[in-house]
Amino acid sequence: MIDTTNDKDTKDRVAVLLFNKDNQVLLGVSPQKYKTKDNPHSWDIAGKGHIGAGDSVIESAKREVHEETNLDIDLNDCNLIDIVNYQSGNMYVFAVENIDKDSDIKCNACFDMYGKKLPEIKEFFWATLEEAKQMLYKSLSDAFNKSDIWTKVEQFLIVYNMDEAREKCNEYLLFYSYWLEC
Repeated sequence: MIDTTNDKDTKDRVAVLLFNKDNQVLLGVSPQKYKTKDNPHSWDIAGKGHIGAGDSVIESAKREVHEETNLDIDLNDCNLIDIVNYQSGNMYVFAVENIDKDSDIKCNACFDMYGKKLPEIKEFFWATLEEAKQMLYKSLSDAFNKSDIWTKVEQFLIVYNMDEAREKCNEYLLFYSYWLEC
């Protein structure tokens, strides 16, 4: 169990990997790091941030996803993939699957830059895992590679896809058995 409510400011963070039905992960780029989606090491996880004082890890994951993407995720859909050492703290890495690609994805969180309010995320991109490995900014990419997070994510997606296939198979079997009874 990882509740760990944060009662003080820490360097601990959450990162929520949001996957669509095609197993693509949602990435975002901030105005400070903005280049292009073709420029490696400028993209970030769309749904990553600090654990707020008084928040549990899971509450922070839900809040960060909503602030940065406008998506409301069910806490029961957050699957802990790993806890990664990142910038003198822990990063709790979650995965959420089945995000609709056509959702109204937009950044609700802003920061002040030269007296102007800018969204924390300027642009979003659905990336394959291979693209994401190349696109994440260096310190995050290094932390993920060191902890072998990508292998763990691939294993999670295999299990998730098997469960989804099993559900469809059960639906067909139910239909077929009903058809045989007629």
